[in-house]
Amino acid sequence: MDKQKIQIIITSILVVILIIVVFINFKPKPRKKPVVKPKPVDKINIPLPPPGAKKSSPPSATATPEELETQRKRAKMEWGLDPFYHAISKEIRMGSGLKLKGISFGGGKGYAFIDNEIVTVGDVIAGYEVKEIQKNKVLLKRGDENFYLLLPED
Repeated sequence: MDKQKIQIIITSILVVILIIVVFINFKPKPRKKPVVKPKPVDKINIPLPPPGAKKSSPPSATATPEELETQRKRAKMEWGLDPFYHAISKEIRMGSGLKLKGISFGGGKGYAFIDNEIVTVGDVIAGYEVKEIQKNKVLLKRGDENFYLLLPED
């Protein structure tokens, strides 16, 4: 076989493959079944009591003296650490009064601009020791409390 016949055979095989691929891609894809919404209810039939029937009253909301005494004892119990309250989170929510305005790194050291003061690791500001300066936050520590001051997002 000469070179021209081989090229014609290869070209015809490639054309057949192309036609098959195009045919497969143009097949209709299966559609999702439509979501059937429930029909709204026109009326709800609730039987009414016959006229003149005695209406029932809700249970009494008054507590007995024993129940009141039990409640007083429970109120004085020591419950331990409240999982929804913590001194650190309270301080963060109420604000420590400190505001991080900027962070800079230079000379192998990080500097933070907090409340118009420039501080670095080891410095103390408003009773908090600067423990760590990162790209977008500063770790402050006072006693057992640790918290981060974050850069405001503009």
